[in-house]
Amino acid sequence: TYKNIEVIVADDGSTDNTAEVVADFNDPQIKHFYQKNTGLPAATRNLGLREASGEYIAFLDSDDLWHPRKLKIQVEYLRKHPEYYLVYSNAWYIDENGARGGLIYNPDSLKEGEVFEELVKSNFIPLLTVLMKREVFEKIGFFNDDPSIRAGEDYEYWLRVALRYKIGFVKEPLAMYRVHSGRLSREMISDSGKRHQKILSSFINNPLVTNKNKIVKKIYMSCYRFYYTSARLNWENSDKSAAKEDLKKYLNYSLRHLHITHILRALFLWVLLKFDYDSLKKVSDKIKKCQE
Repeated sequence: TYKNIEVIVADDGSTDNTAEVVADFNDPQIKHFYQKNTGLPAATRNLGLREASGEYIAFLDSDDLWHPRKLKIQVEYLRKHPEYYLVYSNAWYIDENGARGGLIYNPDSLKEGEVFEELVKSNFIPLLTVLMKREVFEKIGFFNDDPSIRAGEDYEYWLRVALRYKIGFVKEPLAMYRVHSGRLSREMISDSGKRHQKILSSFINNPLVTNKNKIVKKIYMSCYRFYYTSARLNWENSDKSAAKEDLKKYLNYSLRHLHITHILRALFLWVLLKFDYDSLKKVSDKIKKCQE
């Protein structure tokens, strides 16, 4: 419903007929830009950022969807609330056929204002729901295209934004995030612990971080929680060696800081790693059901 837009089709070396489809529209507002395949979402988003000329910038991956009023609602929000420089919303899951599932995030977990400390705990900003002022990009720059944080470049970007700007939130879910086999997020899930650990650690010495001791503690806690998550994922995928390495780091931090709950959790998983995977997996599943 918001008409004053340009659509930048950032094409990361696709082998389908994207260029022909764009040309068929014969619309000067829709522009196609091609680059050789990089396999990096950050590089493709950066291609779009380089070519965008609008007052506001938003992102939409090729298999996801926006609510028809998404841009209109968010443009009005930013104009009504000049203290915010980026606004986001929740989103619905949809499957390969477009059937809608639940919300991506618990609405109670979504924050606005000065959210850096909350973002340190976890990422709660879905990329496909973001609308930001152009001056944010001019100040913050491009997405980090380091391959080691592939699929986490949006989280790293929001942390950089949150250090400088207030972030707004619209309660109405304004986008639909498609989940299907082979999606990037599923390919990368087993590396999520190491990826987040690297992202968060990069902010420890950032001069813009205030309340340094508090923030550093939260960053380290988040990093080592991710080691536990990574250990569990590797264990569930029968990669005991990788799970043990992650667990050693998690346990080492927990012992140094005497976090009893974390120590017990790490020791429990360590015991599981010492025995037969299949039989103990059944026990673990039963424990999780009891907890639920």
